Amino acid sequence: MNLTIKLEALAATLAIVLFVSACSNVNTASTAAQVDGLTLVPDTQFKEFYRKSGADLSSYSQIEIERCKVNFRKNWQRDQNSHRTDLSSRVTESDVTRILDRMTDSCNDKFHEAFEQSTAYKLVNSSKLEDSVLILRPSIIDLDVHAPDLRGAGFTRTFTRSTGEMTLSLDIVDGATGEVIARAIDRRRDTENHQLEPTASVSNQADFDRSIRRWAKQLRDGLDQATL
Repeated sequence: MNLTIKLEALAATLAIVLFVSACSNVNTASTAAQVDGLTLVPDTQFKEFYRKSGADLSSYSQIEIERCKVNFRKNWQRDQNSHRTDLSSRVTESDVTRILDRMTDSCNDKFHEAFEQSTAYKLVNSSKLEDSVLILRPSIIDLDVHAPDLRGAGFTRTFTRSTGEMTLSLDIVDGATGEVIARAIDRRRDTENHQLEPTASVSNQADFDRSIRRWAKQLRDGLDQATL
C-alpha cells in the first residue's frame, strides 16, 4: 500500500471519529492548500489534515511521543484580569505556570495511555533518531479557560456556560530525518450549556482531560487503521 493511500486512510479515519465526537468543532474557513511543504487533504468533516507525498508509513513499527506543549491564547491573562477589581482574584504568573504544568502533564498522560493500547505500533522512548520510529509531536494552542481556578482568591463560585476551548496541532514526524510528514489540526470547545453552571478546577480539568483523551484515541485509531 503506497503512502498516498495510507495517509488518506488516516485522514479519513480521523475525520470520521472527530465528526461523531460529542465535543463540538468550531467551523472555520479552509486554510491554504499547502503549509510547510504539506498538502491539505480535502475533507469537510475534519478541520485540517496535511500530508507530505513521498514518505512510506509501512516501514514504521514504533511510536515515540514527545512531551506535549500547552499555551494559552494570546492576551488570555490580560483579558482575565481586565474585569477583576479585587487584587486577590487576579490571575498571576504563578497561576498561569501552575495551570499550564497541570495541563501539560495531563496531555502527556492521555496520549501515552492511548498508544499503550495500540495494536499496530510499539510505544518507545528513544533519545536517538531511528528509521523505524514515527514521532508524534502534540501541542495544545490557544487554550482559553473561561473560569480558571486561582489559589489565594478565597472562597468564590464562578458560573459559566462553557469551561473553555483549545486547538490541537499535532505533527507526525519521520524518526530518521526529523521531517514532518503529516499534520493534524482541530479545535474543540466544551459544549455550551443553556444556563450558567458552577465552574471550578475539577470541572476544568475533567473537560480538558476528556478532549485530550478523545484526540489521543482518535489519532491512535487512525494510525492503526492506516497500517492495515
